[in-house]
Amino acid sequence: MNIGPSTVASGDTLTFYLTRTDDGDVTFADHDHTLFLDDYSNLESKFSEHDIVEAECLVKKAVWAHSGGTHMLFVEVESCSVVDPDYMHSDAEDDTTATQPEDNTTEETQNQNSSTTGKPQTPPTESSGSTDSENTTETNNTNDCPADEENNEPTVQPVEWDSDQPLRPHVLRRILNHGEHVPDPTRTDELTYAEQTAIEIEELITDLAKDLEVSAAVCYQTGEVYAKAMRSDLLQGKSKIVTAAAAFRIATLLEKEHRPLAAIEASLNDSFGEDVTTSSLSHQQRKLLANLDIDSSVILIQPQKYLPYLAHNLGLEEDSNIIQEARSIASHSNTNGGTSPWSITAAAVYAAGLQPGIEKLNQKEIADAAYLTEVTIRNNYKELMAQ
Repeated sequence: MNIGPSTVASGDTLTFYLTRTDDGDVTFADHDHTLFLDDYSNLESKFSEHDIVEAECLVKKAVWAHSGGTHMLFVEVESCSVVDPDYMHSDAEDDTTATQPEDNTTEETQNQNSSTTGKPQTPPTESSGSTDSENTTETNNTNDCPADEENNEPTVQPVEWDSDQPLRPHVLRRILNHGEHVPDPTRTDELTYAEQTAIEIEELITDLAKDLEVSAAVCYQTGEVYAKAMRSDLLQGKSKIVTAAAAFRIATLLEKEHRPLAAIEASLNDSFGEDVTTSSLSHQQRKLLANLDIDSSVILIQPQKYLPYLAHNLGLEEDSNIIQEARSIASHSNTNGGTSPWSITAAAVYAAGLQPGIEKLNQKEIADAAYLTEVTIRNNYKELMAQ
């Protein structure tokens, strides 16, 4: 069966080859379509050992989208399991931290009558939920909401904010508290759980914004997305930190101040002492996009969009020869399949430095500025040169 729009439906059992991208996402190993699979926890241990996994998934819900010439398949799965462990290969190096597996295979999987076969197929994600598996540390943080408050639907009062003005923390706290006033943070003995959460997340967003140098608009957008996630009950089983960071990433894309997941992960882990993986951020990002009223195509990023941020990290001007050459290289790259746009951006800068008359940057310099490994730079450089 060829995977394409209108070829995947609820109840289908799909068999296909999957691989993991540098960003930690799972996608087709042999298809140009972009796949958003909501639950692949049963496959996690296999991705730590192999580059390509043959899997069988029972589709609960499937939604197709299209943007910029790329087809996207969002699939929610009933179950997902390895088909043939002997088939799987392990040739390439993978920089992504593998997350812990959770067995969610149910007897219902084997009792389904509808089956669609064919090796390369599209996996399941959904328009009402895409999720990333979290690591052990994040799992320990799952009970963030007290039982007596987590199911209370808050009344939403719109909060106006001005993106042209400096960030006003009390406005961001109100957004996070669904429009309700939040008292002075020093009066912790008088604060409700919702108010304490608003203060905690506001401080995290503000610190991320300073570290990654984004505007007040990104902070306010983050607050809006996070508050919507709370109202949609999307924090169940998820750390508040992971959800806030995923909301922050989405906000940078909405405001066109593109920041890669790798930079957010590094900021959380290095500056704030959190233990978060790119894979878990990517997973929660997809879940937010699938469940909230946000255009999912926002995460289809052209590599050159990341160049201003990478140039800044490297201490280079955007109009420098090497960045201009990198922009030309990146704009002609193929980002379909399992290639990370951020990794391509970094490799394009390295490739640009090898051109005559342009000062060369070594792989370590670029890898450090991009929060990647030198292996990732080399592998993506080879792919660029092969195109």
